[in-house]
Amino acid sequence: MSSNRAVMSRQYRFGCYTLDAGRRLLWKDGGLVPLTPKTVDVLAFLIERAGQVVEKDDLLRFVWPNTVVEENNLARHVSMLRKALQQRRGQHDFISTIPGHGYMFVAPVEEVDEAVTPVPTFDVVPEGEAGAEAVAAVPPASQQPPSVSGAGISSRFAILALAAAVAVVTGAVLLYRSGGGAATSRVELRQLTFGGGVQRDPAWSPDGAWLAYAADGAGSLDIYRRSVADPAPVRLTSDAADESQPDWSPDGRWLAFRSERDGGGIYVLPATGGTPHLVARFGFFPRWSPDGSRILFRGSMLRGIDSGAFVVNRDGTHLAPVRPDLLKQFKAPHVTWHPDGTRLSIAGRGRDSAWAFVTAPVAGGAAVASPLAAQFAADLRTQGVTLGQFVWAASGRQLYFEGRAAEAQGIWRVAVDPHSFAWTAPPEQVSTGPGQYADLALSPDATRLAFTVGNERTRVWSFPFVPELGTLTGEGQPVTPGGPAEFDAATPLDGSRVAYRTVRGGRQELWQRSVSGEDERLLVASDNAMRTSPRWSRDGTRLAYLRSHGDGRDAAVSRAIAIIPAGGGPEELLDLPTELDIVPDDWSADGSWILASCRRSAGEPRGTCLMRSSAGALRDLRVIAADTSRDLICQRFSPDERWISFMAVDRARRDVSTLYVMPATGGRWIPITSGDSYDDKPRWSPDGRVLYYLSARDGTLNLWGRRFDPAAGTAIGDPFRVTSFRATGPTLPRDLARVEIAVAANRLFVPITEASGTIWMLDGVTR
Repeated sequence: MSSNRAVMSRQYRFGCYTLDAGRRLLWKDGGLVPLTPKTVDVLAFLIERAGQVVEKDDLLRFVWPNTVVEENNLARHVSMLRKALQQRRGQHDFISTIPGHGYMFVAPVEEVDEAVTPVPTFDVVPEGEAGAEAVAAVPPASQQPPSVSGAGISSRFAILALAAAVAVVTGAVLLYRSGGGAATSRVELRQLTFGGGVQRDPAWSPDGAWLAYAADGAGSLDIYRRSVADPAPVRLTSDAADESQPDWSPDGRWLAFRSERDGGGIYVLPATGGTPHLVARFGFFPRWSPDGSRILFRGSMLRGIDSGAFVVNRDGTHLAPVRPDLLKQFKAPHVTWHPDGTRLSIAGRGRDSAWAFVTAPVAGGAAVASPLAAQFAADLRTQGVTLGQFVWAASGRQLYFEGRAAEAQGIWRVAVDPHSFAWTAPPEQVSTGPGQYADLALSPDATRLAFTVGNERTRVWSFPFVPELGTLTGEGQPVTPGGPAEFDAATPLDGSRVAYRTVRGGRQELWQRSVSGEDERLLVASDNAMRTSPRWSRDGTRLAYLRSHGDGRDAAVSRAIAIIPAGGGPEELLDLPTELDIVPDDWSADGSWILASCRRSAGEPRGTCLMRSSAGALRDLRVIAADTSRDLICQRFSPDERWISFMAVDRARRDVSTLYVMPATGGRWIPITSGDSYDDKPRWSPDGRVLYYLSARDGTLNLWGRRFDPAAGTAIGDPFRVTSFRATGPTLPRDLARVEIAVAANRLFVPITEASGTIWMLDGVTR
């Protein structure tokens, strides 16, 4: 099935607003007005028919094709438009309601023939093709600003127990290799914060004398500051909501930070304390530009979600997306300011899965790929190291990365030519040893590196649960023994057992454990990759998952669906044709059919497929739903197998998704969520009357639910939140790729991360 929504590329101007219908963006005086894609679609449909009465049914069919949407959903989007256009109650400046019919756009509209919105599109310039002009545009180091705010944008996480953190860092070997040769010198390591709970997210003041950070000593996360020379902290915020991720303005007067108050957003606070003011109603990990005029931030807190990046003026004006033309070429990239303040640097894997590091002007223009960066990253990958968040030195001559190896995370340093952006030497490890090193913040003079250190523990927990009501009836308890990472909870319907994955010693393991703890079995231990979490058959006798087999060097050749007896035993491998990309998601009740997402090539959207499993092979592949502009994933049968739930992720904007239900034979899509946030992993209640899913729509990842009438095929009521996890304390992991939930007859199973941490400093990293 494909969407009927027309692809619009026109732009319209009305009053002080400009609508870019093709990119689904609305601008006011050059600043972006934050709206959801569906809300922009409503506006575009009305504007294209300005002066005409638009019937509600026509609007519903256009914006939500082939689905049934309640009329009040449309009314909510129109209300959001009126607020965005600052149209007060009783006024008719832009949108007028026509009783008994629908709406009319009444303002004068001018169609614009050429692009007027500041969202340019440019291609990355490959290595060797940047040209003399692009290279010459990089100012020499002597002309670059003398200081820059500490950390780059970080996908951060809290880190574990104080005692473990002290042991980890004290026992670690911390070395720095000078750029002039192979000689090494020991740097000084110092602990800066103490006590239980979480201290994280360090940020340097521009004079290097102070650190701002987040800590939960008062119950919720608050922003603190302390002198590097004096351990006594000063608490700057005291709201009941969690506040974290501070960053110091270059003039030293302000702190930008993330707050969960009033729905969450980016706030600015005087560095000595005072009243915060809101600058953006969404966003995470704010970072000041080197000149202090703008703030860069991410759209989502979740790892692996292509949330985009945005900039906003320090007073909250001119909010705009940053280089969407470049970011769409990456999978969940890491982004931060280049020290000259006119460029951004982007690191991560492209859509072709190749690693890249590019630097590009903020205002638009060609991006320059760093020569040798991909080669060095590939060498590290063969050693099991993946580079993540990063921060520039103010000179533009060094980069510091968080690097992950197995379940440990350390710090890596890269030497860079400031003119060509070439990596001039392989990355060197600054820290070694077990544990996690995160939240990198480099002092303005580049001699000291502050970071959070510790360990974290993720276990699968079980909660007493009434799935028909969506009610937790008691405290949760861990049901797995505990380790660096135990994730992907899966359970049969009776909830008596849980299957989960973990990584130990670089090997992937699949375990099964009874909830009582009396029986625990290692089912699989392999160097080859298990690519998905296990899926129980309906009778609880088998588990299926996608994996690599053979030598694992060529995933396109060696992928297979593995089926293993629940009590343990040899795997049955169902080899996949090389032209098919299939991810198994569920079984039919009789075990003869597998429900999956599928596509025939890497460039195609994923659809919903059914295939028969017999005689050690997959047969009778049937595509029952597809969309040319969206990937369909996370499919599940309803308990009576009349319905299939699934996620639809827009390929043009991967930070939002919509959950749907459709008949098991294919047909009309019934929306369960609005498509305004990233909602993940729908799971049916045992009676088929509630769909549960993960969402961070309120800023923190939690379990939500929406009621469903299986007889009428309609969603009922509004979504409701089931759990109340916060940014501090036990929480769901932010890496959605590792968060599988399981709903059983009277239990809820979820992975939970328990964490604490302290802030440490390396002094002399550039000696």
